[in-house]
Formats: sequence, C-alpha cells, structure tokens
Amino acid sequence: MCLGATGQVVVGRRAKGPDVGAGPRLLELVKYLRELKATSRLTYREMAGRTGPKPYYCGASTLSQAVTGARLPRLQVVEAYARAAGSRADQEARQRRVGRARQLWKAAAIEQARPLRAGRGRRLRQIRTSEALGQGLGRVRKVGCSLVGSWCVVMS
Repeated sequence: MCLGATGQVVVGRRAKGPDVGAGPRLLELVKYLRELKATSRLTYREMAGRTGPKPYYCGASTLSQAVTGARLPRLQVVEAYARAAGSRADQEARQRRVGRARQLWKAAAIEQARPLRAGRGRRLRQIRTSEALGQGLGRVRKVGCSLVGSWCVVMS
C-alpha cells in the first residue's frame, strides 16, 4: 500500500523487472521512465488523465506497457509519459524531462535498428525491364545457386 498524489491509499502490483532480452539503451530508457513515475508518486490512471486530450492521450495500460522493456514504445507514448510524470506548473522542468526521454528513446531506436542494418549485404537492384531480368538471371547462372528468401534457385 502507498499513498497516491491525491493522498488516497493506492493498492497495486509491484512492477516486474525489465525484459531480459532488452538492449542496454532500452533498459536505460525504462529505468528513466520508472524513476519519473516513482518521484511523481502518481498511479498510471492519474498519469493517463494528465497526458492530455485526444491526440496526446495515452491510457493507463499503454503507459504501464511502456516501462516493461519488452519492446520499444512509440515516441509519442514516451513523451506523454514524461509530460504526465511531474509538476504541471514548472514548464522548464517538463521540457527537460521530455527532452531527456526523447534523447533516450532515440538512442534505443538506433540500437534496435543496428542488427537489422548489419544483416543487410549489398543492396539488391530492382528489375524493371525484361533486359534487366535477363542480365540478372545471367548473374545467377554464373553463381550457380542464389538464395531468394528461403528458396534456393539453381539455374542450369
């Protein structure tokens, strides 16, 4: 049991630890967001009410899922979380919180994209004409076997 921001008794579950498969940058973002929530002493429902009207609104379940570390939350959710956690009166502090959250999110997004980019070899050329198709098939014949998706195409 703990007291919410309004002074009422709040009973809730303890947060689970972050996902073990999360990268270090995502874990840093999750840790920062959890610290914001802990210092604000707000419930997720109270935070959801502070996120704003429809274009900026995030529900309590969306905010709680953002700090699981299972996947990278959308940037809009991270910004809404940072805006909702803390004093509404201090605009400068709010901008710092949102800026820091945005910075951590960007680092986590880059970290998440790196394995996808590393696996890419040479860029494939688009075949737009029958002549280009003939040239491409000629290159495949020279190699002998080319992996296309999960199929192996052998040309003789």
